[in-house]
Amino acid sequence: MADTEKASLTLLKGKPRAGWKDLAPLPVLYGCKGENHSYSVKVSIENPGKSSVIAQALIRNTGRTPLRISRIRWSIPQFDGSSPSLLFPGETEPFYFSTENYRGDFMVVGSAVGNRFMRPYPNETVEAGWTEDRPFPGIFVGSPVRFLGLFCASASQKKFHAIFRLRGGNRPDNRGFEIEEFPTGTEYVSIPPGRSLTGEKLYFSILDTNDPQMATAGYYRYLRSRGIFDRARKHNPLAVQRIWCSWNYDFFEKITEEDCFRQIPVLKKHLPMVKFVQLDDGYQSVIKPPGHPPQRLQIDFLYKNETPFNRTKFPGGPDRYVKECKRAGLRPAIWFGLWATTHGKMLTEHPDWILCTDSAKALSFHSPFYGGMSILDPSVPGVRRYLDHVCRTTFKEWGFEGVKLDFSSIAFESKRIRFRYPGRTALEWRKWLSGTFRKYLPNDGFFGWCVTAGTGNPLLAPDADYFRNAEDIGRGSWKTVKRIACWCVNTNILMTERPVFPNIDSIGLSRDFSEREWKSWLSLCAVTGYTLEVSGDLTLLNNTQLKLMRRTLEISRPARKFRCLDLPQEEFEFPPSVWIARDDGRTLAAIFNWRETACRVSSRKYPLKDLLCGRTTAVSAFDRKPLNLESATIPPHGSLLFYTIR
Repeated sequence: MADTEKASLTLLKGKPRAGWKDLAPLPVLYGCKGENHSYSVKVSIENPGKSSVIAQALIRNTGRTPLRISRIRWSIPQFDGSSPSLLFPGETEPFYFSTENYRGDFMVVGSAVGNRFMRPYPNETVEAGWTEDRPFPGIFVGSPVRFLGLFCASASQKKFHAIFRLRGGNRPDNRGFEIEEFPTGTEYVSIPPGRSLTGEKLYFSILDTNDPQMATAGYYRYLRSRGIFDRARKHNPLAVQRIWCSWNYDFFEKITEEDCFRQIPVLKKHLPMVKFVQLDDGYQSVIKPPGHPPQRLQIDFLYKNETPFNRTKFPGGPDRYVKECKRAGLRPAIWFGLWATTHGKMLTEHPDWILCTDSAKALSFHSPFYGGMSILDPSVPGVRRYLDHVCRTTFKEWGFEGVKLDFSSIAFESKRIRFRYPGRTALEWRKWLSGTFRKYLPNDGFFGWCVTAGTGNPLLAPDADYFRNAEDIGRGSWKTVKRIACWCVNTNILMTERPVFPNIDSIGLSRDFSEREWKSWLSLCAVTGYTLEVSGDLTLLNNTQLKLMRRTLEISRPARKFRCLDLPQEEFEFPPSVWIARDDGRTLAAIFNWRETACRVSSRKYPLKDLLCGRTTAVSAFDRKPLNLESATIPPHGSLLFYTIR
């Protein structure tokens, strides 16, 4: 892996040529007003493997005054319409995939859901890699008619967010392509005279595959060599210790101390893999701001408040909750929303603690469920002191051992945020925040990032143990299961390995599920390996139901790779039907019937040859009974989860 320095990046392969040509980074200067600036630009190149490179911009201020840079733009230095930055043969009809192709927006503005994973290379300009959904920071370009693909992604995320920008060219084989690295949260970064600025590491690869599920092997080999998998392998407790969460199916914000304690005997007897007992939203004390309806405190619940827990619902407060969990041999965990009540005491006294946008507007929201909420500005010293106090009190003094940090992308991934104090970018403040939580959590405690619908950023590691994938299962519905299945596919396409674990939300029994739908939901959770949580009132479940949930936890392994054999490359009405994973040397497979009519497995063009190559036997993963796939029929909303054994 030799390092070299060049003026631009060129990586090409094959005839006709495919790849990137003369892609050069240039600083975009901020507020120069005609002043003369002197700087040099180089590209540092590593070669981690065949047909792949790591490129990094190096900008040196050779002048006598500070150099202010608003972003670094990778493009053709002088684009005249005849010198493309990305080459991809036009006759191959290229498509592109990014996790924004199927995405959801922050809850205040609603949710937008697409109906395809792969999209034709656009004529208009499309940007990928940076949204509040914490998407995968990269993009794949492939061909539906040829085994050819181009993959590009951020291989570090220390100071800059990267946008991967696509646009149509003026000839079929000319594809517009740019990368821009942004110092989020601030207008610019400054390079003093004689000093240098290093951009992020960017991974480029030309591949002999058109399946984006197969595109990232070299990328993850590189990340593994940089130590990003170390926590997942050595310290992440969620590989073997799962979570009971108080939110979905039954309790929600009405949760009480007694509700939580009733679960402990059931967990101990029937679900021994569950070790964390997580208290979700609803435990906080309630305030009645003048002129506003009552609402629960959020992250400000410890600001000048002697009763942070609602003593009507939690008469023993945090001390009793922690004590009872630990006395049972379990581990207490807690939920925080990373925002504060707008009209609470903290922000009434410190309105300057609220994060603002680039138009100087306070980043505040209102919803009927939460009331008025405002995002905190981590660049403000008082905010940092308070958040340190929250972590020290919650984890060191009270003894909680895990945390789910909800609504946590707004302050760090939003494009329009502007911090009050200069000096650090959003990614640097994100690192500060996770480091503050880690400072007080046990080394084998868990730290989870939670957003509305996370779409798979592996660079959240090594600090995070999980990110919440997809959306709340809530009270449970078949429609939601289908949507979550699409989110899981979307996340997995490029995040095929797990330096940080995706969390499918939680398994539990919805009264709105039929028995068949519930088993399909469990099958989805099991085959993905994303089952990190259990929710609901477990005392209402019978032994058969608890046994099925226990088996789901046993099968689900969060480090597992899976792929879909019928991944659609066009518009789709239903999620993929055939999912396979390797598990202890065996193949674990799930076949789903998302439709409203029954289907015979052998008549639906499922790729059975890939599942039953040679002399193999299919055995149900739930009850370990043999299955005859050739004659099997799957009813509407049904599924089969099985191992194939030679």
